[in-house]
Amino acid sequence: MITGLSLSFCISDICRGLVKEEEVKRIIAGIMAENIEFLEEKILPHYAKTYWYEFPEKAGALALKFYKEGKINQPRLTGQDPFFTGDGHWLDENGVIFRIIDGQRVTSPRKPERWPMD
Repeated sequence: MITGLSLSFCISDICRGLVKEEEVKRIIAGIMAENIEFLEEKILPHYAKTYWYEFPEKAGALALKFYKEGKINQPRLTGQDPFFTGDGHWLDENGVIFRIIDGQRVTSPRKPERWPMD
């Protein structure tokens, strides 16, 4: 199982078929959606236009599914910073940060600054 470190990038990867939905344990997002209404009314429409314009309905439905299943963690809601995603937006169970480029996992030598919440 892998952990996503960006709602926008990870949902995009799943929609593009680069990652299987079943592989994802959770996504630790930088959003602050205190309730589902805020997510549906404010965040998802914005993401659909900016990040998911190729597949807005599919991506929005998937993000909403993850939210309802409790698979989206939001550290900002508890006063924590989100994870830096400059080196990649996926984290494997060994703590290796990676992104997917041309269908291949490209790993980062950097380790996460802290271990994601369980």
